Amino acid sequence: MINLERCTVLVNNKAEYIALTKEAQKQGYTWASGHDLTNIFCGFPTRLRFDEQCKVHYNSSADFYERDYQCKNIVSMLGSLILKRKEGQLC
Repeated sequence: MINLERCTVLVNNKAEYIALTKEAQKQGYTWASGHDLTNIFCGFPTRLRFDEQCKVHYNSSADFYERDYQCKNIVSMLGSLILKRKEGQLC
């Protein structure tokens, strides 16, 4: 699992958004407004900021975190974890 707490992720399009929010929902994240992440309120590209209260903010210019990722990097990491799990390399 990729820990999204206190990180900012650049999301370029809807496909990246869907891949990222699937993982975010598993970790208990919702929009800062309380809405579910299946509701897309932002345009693309955007930066999603994941805070320590399991809330997501978009296009926030304040409080960027040191862990700043591009979504394609996270999706790539998730893909390699899924492949390893399928091959029985992960416990």
